[in-house]
Amino acid sequence: MFLCNGRFWAGAVPVLTILVGAFAIVVSLYAVDYVKRARQDQVNEGVVLKKGSEVWDGWVQQPEPLDFSFVLFNIRNPKQAMLGEPIEIEEVGPFTYAMTETKMRPLGKEGGKKVMYDKRTTYQFVPERSVGDPKEVLVTTLNIPLFGVMHKAQHLGKLWKKLLAVAIRAGFGTTPLMTRTAEELMWGYRDPLLAFLKRLDKTIDPVFKLGNNDTTEHGSVQYSGVGDLSKLGTQLLWDGKSDMQC
Repeated sequence: MFLCNGRFWAGAVPVLTILVGAFAIVVSLYAVDYVKRARQDQVNEGVVLKKGSEVWDGWVQQPEPLDFSFVLFNIRNPKQAMLGEPIEIEEVGPFTYAMTETKMRPLGKEGGKKVMYDKRTTYQFVPERSVGDPKEVLVTTLNIPLFGVMHKAQHLGKLWKKLLAVAIRAGFGTTPLMTRTAEELMWGYRDPLLAFLKRLDKTIDPVFKLGNNDTTEHGSVQYSGVGDLSKLGTQLLWDGKSDMQC
């Protein structure tokens, strides 16, 4: 009986060893997978847009300004161009600005899956990387407000055409070319033609500009990445709108 038991255990030991080894391998693989998933969860928690995450402060307040350079096109021979001669154009620039964005009043929505915020954007002039002071550099170019109004008048009734004719006779900034400072063209000036027409159409903005400075968007919404990292940063609303309407 003892011999039989001895033979039994002698034969069982290799089997038990294999089973224990297999169990150890399974446990090790599970542990490795668990550690990987735990580490990935930590990484995910660090990159989602929620207060306390690694990226939160940098998302709210842009760490470093971004440089934006603008180039304008100047008509060198305006008198000759008005007589029908070929137009000579030269580049004027660059005018470099440091752009900074700040998220204001960020608020988590739907359990933190979305974040709503206002965003302020400003451009600060960088003189050492620019060709001159945009407040002093003059640029002669097409009278864009005039051509814009003329285009609109083609698709409106007789009243608009009569108003445009009155503005032209009165000389409200209705020459085909205009000369403005670079700053006026980029960030805005009160145009005499648009100001005249605003008295009759309140929807017209009398300020013409190629860009916007020191602006604030309200009610913008992004996916935060919480629950689904693939949606991180996807924009749902911009300035309260679901599309880029003008």
